[in-house]
Amino acid sequence: MKTHLGLVVAVCFVLPLVGCTPALPYRTSLPTPPPDCSQITSGAVSGPCQNSIRERTDSYDLFFVEFDDQGLLYPEDKDGVGVAWQQIDHVMKQLRELGSTHKGISLFVFVHGWKHNAAPDDDNVIGFRSMLHSASLVEQSSQIPHRVVGIFVSWRGLSAKVEPFLELSFWDRKFTAQHVAAGSARALFSRLKGFQCSQNDPLKGEACRAKGISGRPKVRVILIGHSFGGLILFNAISESLVESLTYAEDSGNEEAPARRFGDMIVLLNPAFEATRFTPLHRIAIQRKYAQYQAPIFVSITSTADWATGKAFPLGRFFNTLFETTASPEESKANNNTIGHMPLYITHKLSLNKEEPSACAGWKYLSTVKPEDQPQQMRLNLSAETTNSSAFFAGKTLLPEHWVRPFCGGAVLTHTQYDPNSPIWNVETDKDIVSSHDDISGPVLTNFLRQLYHDSVLFPLAVP
Repeated sequence: MKTHLGLVVAVCFVLPLVGCTPALPYRTSLPTPPPDCSQITSGAVSGPCQNSIRERTDSYDLFFVEFDDQGLLYPEDKDGVGVAWQQIDHVMKQLRELGSTHKGISLFVFVHGWKHNAAPDDDNVIGFRSMLHSASLVEQSSQIPHRVVGIFVSWRGLSAKVEPFLELSFWDRKFTAQHVAAGSARALFSRLKGFQCSQNDPLKGEACRAKGISGRPKVRVILIGHSFGGLILFNAISESLVESLTYAEDSGNEEAPARRFGDMIVLLNPAFEATRFTPLHRIAIQRKYAQYQAPIFVSITSTADWATGKAFPLGRFFNTLFETTASPEESKANNNTIGHMPLYITHKLSLNKEEPSACAGWKYLSTVKPEDQPQQMRLNLSAETTNSSAFFAGKTLLPEHWVRPFCGGAVLTHTQYDPNSPIWNVETDKDIVSSHDDISGPVLTNFLRQLYHDSVLFPLAVP
């Protein structure tokens, strides 16, 4: 394994023509006013939208924050970085301005993984734009529409462009992701948490999420990490998650709900050792829950994911040859990701070919004309609320092995441990997620949107 990594490094150093990507940011300018990128419908962007830290459209704002291979913002005095060194401060300043000019903000934070970056035509950038546009349709259907804002957290996940170096970069990029996970990304997420708290409850500050919410908060936040981006995000918030589960018992209020970091954290095909997750898993399964609350952490891994199911354990086998583990559980967790540890799986997500009766009138937006999509989204949201209410009707606790169908074809089944735990590790299959990078399929995205909506409908306990 070290030989392979050394070969990649040597070739990239000696023969730049093999296609190694430059260690420079893509988003290097702060045009005033921000460029209007409303016409972006594909990767074919032009003008200032290509390198702007902010893309503004009629329906959403998209910001970029990029980290170098050491996990830091690019230095001010380095050629080719422009004002990229100001990205975090600029994003926070603009968020405060948006918070003062809009009734609310729906904030989506996405951390990409292997083979991606902040290039304007990157598949993840294009997919994130589409996700933000869809979220704006949801907001248009609300009585108090919030401004949709996205933050694309980027790093050099794509280090080579030609084979075999592209595939061999998997392990090299994992080491880089570990640097990013321990770097300034933690400061970004901490500042976002402080922003949400200050906007939702200025008097209580950091304690604003300790007792749940009443009504619709001014700022809602969902954080999403894919692949090695899941490693970066989990590293930044894992300590907070552990604290949220242990606080109740250690404070003497054992029935207190777990506190949230944002509204929901989602990992998609996360690529990191399950041993990093083991402490949180053990705490989650040992705690008793007095009431149901919407999940605060959801990890979803497909059995069809070759990168985390095959490549990852192969690399870990060689990397851990001389490591010592204290139990068979530790040994397996040290070589596999959390989604490929049957002992840690809590739920299974599968395809349901029959729509719940409560979802009558629900349709995929892709089947509806653009001019009819806002109205169809209102019908979808109404059907989804009815469906959720039917499932939770009269319950404050969910039973073992509960089964919940969602509008759009997904059905979620509880498999083991406390059925009311807010820490979920979900296994799915190729029908929902067909590969490592298949994270924007309609069944998955509609499922996640409905689950995210639960954090408002049922943040603590079912009424």
